[in-house]
Amino acid sequence: MPQCYEKAGLGADWESVVLEVSEANYRKTGFVPGFEDVVNGTEPSDKPPLLESAKVRWDSKEGPSGPAPR
Repeated sequence: MPQCYEKAGLGADWESVVLEVSEANYRKTGFVPGFEDVVNGTEPSDKPPLLESAKVRWDSKEGPSGPAPR
């Protein structure tokens, strides 16, 4: 639980927020893992976001099916 909720004695409110956000966003596969990290209090991953890794891959002219056509 985030420290601000805990310090304010609002643990029940935090649980309500978690439930509401989880129910509203359960299909957002890009969002859910990061949200679960926040809920569990774990550090964010050092892995670059998908968009950044895709840009690097495409900038190297190596697309998903090999070199880009010229």
